[in-house]
Amino acid sequence: MALPYEIMSVEERSQERAARTRRRETWPRDNREQQLTYSMAIAFTTEREHLEDALVELANEAEGPFKARQCTVLRQSIRRLSEQYKKVEVAVKYGWETAEEVFGQEEAIEGLSETQAKTLRNYLKRKRSDN
Repeated sequence: MALPYEIMSVEERSQERAARTRRRETWPRDNREQQLTYSMAIAFTTEREHLEDALVELANEAEGPFKARQCTVLRQSIRRLSEQYKKVEVAVKYGWETAEEVFGQEEAIEGLSETQAKTLRNYLKRKRSDN
């Protein structure tokens, strides 16, 4: 399934990217945590934009199974990066606790086993009930 980015014109993509950059430039960078968060957001955005550009270029190639697989891989990567960027943006605007609540802490940790995720959920429930 095509991402919205794929059907945008070059100008629309440029405007969206510029708007994202303008919003990010308002983020505070007064301490090390804020500076790290800001640099992570730039890294997410840079990688996402490279993947988006590769996807648009690939769309011009001949149809076939290789193209279909590569488009799927690129779309999945773009979605994951977009999701991570949203988490960081929520954290910057509303705090890390809010981001954890909205997105779920266990989902933020890639590769957790079912047991580890369950343990983490239980720990977070205990921690919230203690507060």
